[in-house]
Amino acid sequence: ANLINLEILRLRGAFTGFLPLEIWALSKLQRIYIHSEIEQLEGSLPAQVFAEEGNKFQEIDLHYTKFSNGLPTTIGNLTALKQLVLFGNKAIRGIIPTEIGLCTKLTTLTLNRIGLEETIPQEIGDLSNLNRLSIAENCLTGTIPDSFSQLTQLEYLDLYSWKKIRLNTVSFDGQFPIEICELPSLKTIKLACISEAYQSCPESCCLCETV
Repeated sequence: ANLINLEILRLRGAFTGFLPLEIWALSKLQRIYIHSEIEQLEGSLPAQVFAEEGNKFQEIDLHYTKFSNGLPTTIGNLTALKQLVLFGNKAIRGIIPTEIGLCTKLTTLTLNRIGLEETIPQEIGDLSNLNRLSIAENCLTGTIPDSFSQLTQLEYLDLYSWKKIRLNTVSFDGQFPIEICELPSLKTIKLACISEAYQSCPESCCLCETV
């Protein structure tokens, strides 16, 4: 089929096989939604395609795929991107690249259950239009970046992790930054940590939903 004019791709169902790279390379594609019922659809976030000038991606929403190879650093080239949702794609893994801070039009960033490791980069604080941030149930460590206090449009922050399941969990150290609780638009913080070294939200913060 001729898909050269395709702008929106929506797939929902029990998919298997491999998503061809040629789909991502369609020149007019702006929005891609794949909600799989089983983790069998293979593929990757295409670093080479993201590196090309003139791409028009505005929304990328992937649920329960078997995509791998991590978040490419070239994601910073997606300057039109408004929504990035990766949920339940446990084979992606890797780190959150600092280049994510270049996607300044992002309003929604959800990176849940995708096997992320190491720390959250300070550059997320550069996402001045962000109103929903969810980085739950990964393998992240370190501190919550002070730069989160720059997210003045943020309404929802989810750093939740299972307390009893130590796979895919978030384990932060240090003091929860009180400046986050004072963000003018913030309505909800969802938080749970397993690290004994971590001190949870201050008592003065009335936004936290700790578990």
